[in-house]
Amino acid sequence: MIKTETSAGVTIFVIETQRLDASNATAFHSQLAPLIKGHDRIILDFTSVEFMDSTGIGALVGVTKGKSPDARIAMCGLTPAVETIFKLLRMDMFFLVAADRSDAIALLESA
Repeated sequence: MIKTETSAGVTIFVIETQRLDASNATAFHSQLAPLIKGHDRIILDFTSVEFMDSTGIGALVGVTKGKSPDARIAMCGLTPAVETIFKLLRMDMFFLVAADRSDAIALLESA
C-alpha cells in the first residue's frame, strides 16, 4: 500500500491505493506509522488516491500526531475529490499541500 522513496534529502511515501477509507484505514496507519519514525522531512504522495473519507483522514492525523515539532510534512498529488475533503475538514491548515513532488520539496525547504 505504501512505497518509500527519497529525493533531495526528503523521504517520500507514495500511497498506492485508490481509496483510503474505513476498509483500509487501519492497515494504512499500521503500515505508515513505523515508516515515518526518524524522518523529519516527509512528503506523502496521494497521486493514486481517488477517494478518502473521514476515517482515512483520521488515520493520517493519527500517524502524524506523534512527530516532533520540527518535523515538516507535505502532501502532494491530491485529486480534486481528496483536495475537497482536505479543505472541508480544514486539513490544509495543518499540513503543507502542494500540487506535485517538486512543489512539495520547495515547500519543505522554505518551511
